[in-house]
Amino acid sequence: MKKNSKLFIFLLLTFVCCNKLVAQKITISIPEKVYVGENFRLSYTINSQDVENFHAGTVPSGIEIIAGPYTSQQSSYQMVNGHTSSSSLITFTY
Repeated sequence: MKKNSKLFIFLLLTFVCCNKLVAQKITISIPEKVYVGENFRLSYTINSQDVENFHAGTVPSGIEIIAGPYTSQQSSYQMVNGHTSSSSLITFTY
């Protein structure tokens, strides 16, 4: 029984730690329809605790980039009743 409880605690701590490392939300914004030769805006936003080390991926081949990527970064830190939380947001727009 003691061995199982140690394993459970280890797995729980591993899950909590790893979950915070990879916890992020990615939002992509593009028009529903794009016609051949038409200009359009593509932007994707990453919401995570650490966006400092994030590097944007490549735009798929076949898409000609007219301008960008433009980056916008936002960070917030909150302390409510002794509990702290932070988040970072980075947006890439083409």
